[in-house]
Amino acid sequence: MSKFSMKSAQWKFIPFLFFLISIFGFNTLWSPPPGLFDAEAIGPFINNNFPSTAPEANEDIELVPVYQNLTWESPIVAIPFGNTNDMLIVEMDGRFYRVSSNENTGSRNLVMDIRNITWYYDFNGPGTKHGGIQNAVFHPQFGRGQGKDYMYVYYTHHPTDNNDVDSRGPYYDRLSRFTWNGSSFRPSSELIMINQFDRTRGHDGSGMAFGNDGFLYVAVGDEGTQNESATPHVQRIDDRFRGGVWRLDVDQRGGNISHPIIRQLNNSNVPAGLQPSFTQGYYIPNDNPWVDPSGGTLEEFYVIGLRQPYRMTFDSPTGQFWIGDVGGAQAEEIDVITQPALNFQWNYKEGTADGFRDRPSPFIGIDRGPIWDNVGRSITSCIIGGYVYRGSDIPSLRGKYVWGDLRSGRVFALDHTNGLTFNSNEQIATVPGLKGTFHGIGSFGLNNDNELLVLKLSQGGLRGDGTIHRISQTNSNAGNSTLPTRLSQTGIFSNLQNLTPNAGVIPYDVNNPLWSAGTDKLRWVAIPNDGNVNSGAEQISYI
Repeated sequence: MSKFSMKSAQWKFIPFLFFLISIFGFNTLWSPPPGLFDAEAIGPFINNNFPSTAPEANEDIELVPVYQNLTWESPIVAIPFGNTNDMLIVEMDGRFYRVSSNENTGSRNLVMDIRNITWYYDFNGPGTKHGGIQNAVFHPQFGRGQGKDYMYVYYTHHPTDNNDVDSRGPYYDRLSRFTWNGSSFRPSSELIMINQFDRTRGHDGSGMAFGNDGFLYVAVGDEGTQNESATPHVQRIDDRFRGGVWRLDVDQRGGNISHPIIRQLNNSNVPAGLQPSFTQGYYIPNDNPWVDPSGGTLEEFYVIGLRQPYRMTFDSPTGQFWIGDVGGAQAEEIDVITQPALNFQWNYKEGTADGFRDRPSPFIGIDRGPIWDNVGRSITSCIIGGYVYRGSDIPSLRGKYVWGDLRSGRVFALDHTNGLTFNSNEQIATVPGLKGTFHGIGSFGLNNDNELLVLKLSQGGLRGDGTIHRISQTNSNAGNSTLPTRLSQTGIFSNLQNLTPNAGVIPYDVNNPLWSAGTDKLRWVAIPNDGNVNSGAEQISYI
C-alpha cells in the first residue's frame, strides 16, 4: 500500500475515533462538575421529620417503685404469670398472687395460699423472718393447652410447726408441683417431688429454672455449716441432694431422652417417726453427666461444689445458668454453668480463697472457679443473684449480669465475655430504706418486657414494709421524643406501599454491595437544598 493510501485510511478512521472519545472521554472533560442538576427542594432532616440533633441516650439508672397501691410483706418471687400478660408475685409466707402487669394496679387475686405447710420462721428471734417460699417457676407449656398447667414451688416445711414459733428445726426442703384449675392452684393438687430432711437452718438453695432443653434445673445448698466440720454431703454424688444443681425431666419423656429414678436419698439422718426423704414424679435425663445404671450415684446431679446458690437464673440466648453463691466468712462469688459436670470448689475453696478441706481425691467433675468473687467481702456480704439483662429500656446493661447485696441494698452490673471472663463490675443503684440482713434485697424479678425488678423484704414480716422496684433508665425517653415511631411519619415516601420516595429523596445503588445473605436492599439519600443548584453550601465535597 502506498503512503498516500495509508494516510487516506488513517483519515477515514479519525471521525470514528472522535466519536468514541466524545462518548467515553471528552464528555468527562467537557461536562460541568459532577452532581445533581434537577434537584428537588427538601428541607433539612427530611423537612424536619427527624430531630436536628442526634438523640442522646440517658444512661442514668434509677429504681422506680412499682405496685405501690398494694401491700407487701416480704415478696420473694415476681415473674410473668405463665403465658399471659399478668404477673405472679409470691410472699415468703406462702401466698401466691396473680397481679396485672399495670404497675399502678390496686387489686390482686390470691391464687394459692399454703401458709399452713410453709415454714416461715424467726431465724434469730423476733423480727428475723427467714425460710418459707424459696422460689417458683411455671412449666414452659403452661397455658398452651398441652395439659401441663403446672407451677413448681421450692419451699421449706416443718413437720409439726409452720406458725413462726419453732425456729430450730428439723425441717424439710421441698420441691412440689401444683396444678392450675383455670382460676387457682389447689393446695390439694400438690405432688411432692423432692422431700429432703434437713437438720440445719439455712443454705437451702432456691435457684430454679427451666433450660432451653425443657429440663428443670434446681440448685440447693450444703445444709448450713461452713467450717472445718462442714457437712460431708458436699463433694459427693452418692449421698443426698446437697451443694449442687439437679437436672430433671419433669415430663417423664423416657425412651432415648430420660429414664426413671434409680437411687434414692440417704435417709440415715431422719429420726424415727418422721417422714423419710424421697424423690418422685420425674425422670433422669440420659445425658446427665454422672448417669450410672448400677445405681451408684444420684444421677440427678448436673454440677456440684456450691455453698448456698441464691439465686440461679437462666439466660436463654446463651444457654447459661448464672448463680449468686452466698459465701461464709471469706468470700461471695458468682458462678456460671457453661457445661455439665462442673465442680465449683466448695468447700476446698471459698471463692478464690482457700477453703476448709483439701481438694478431694479422687476428684469429681471439672474444676471451675467463679467468674467473679469478693474475697474479704468488702463489696458484698450476702450476694443475691439476679439476671443477665435482656430488656430494652437500658441499652448499656444489655448482656450484663445484674445482681445485688442483701444488707447494703446495692445493685451491681457485671460485664463479662461469654460468661467465662470477668471484665468489670459497676454499682448502678441502691435500694432505699434497708435496715439490715432481714430487711434487705430478697430477690430479683422479671416482668413481661424482660425488665428487672428488685424485691425488698420487710423488717420482721411487717405488712406493708416490703417493696418492689423496677430498674429503669432515668428519663429514658429524653432526647428520643421527636424521633418518628412509624415509617409513614418519616416523610421519606409519598407511597409507602410501593416505596415511592417524596420529592428530594433520591434513590441510589452501590457498585459493590456488602453480602446480605440473600436479602434485597433499597437505598435513598436526601440532600437539603432549595431546588436551585447555585450555592457552595449545597455541594458535597471531600475532606
